[in-house]
Amino acid sequence: MREEQEALDLAADWADISQGLRKDLGQQLHQQWIKPIQLGSFCKDDGTLELHLPTEFSASWVSDRFADRLSLAWKIARPDVRNVRIS
Repeated sequence: MREEQEALDLAADWADISQGLRKDLGQQLHQQWIKPIQLGSFCKDDGTLELHLPTEFSASWVSDRFADRLSLAWKIARPDVRNVRIS
């Protein structure tokens, strides 16, 4: 039950972060690169959150351009997220 609540909390935080990025980046960039991101696992032990994209190319593109922004947004929303891994 606790894991389900954690997943719901992560999803709610992601919805807020995604909405903020849509405002910052604009609809087109958001639609193409941010919206396809799916939440992966979150390891509480080391604070690593995994974000998944549908292709290796899109994961690389998002990582190169938005990794710092995504990391900062997650750290602000959830201080227990210390690392964001994009794949």
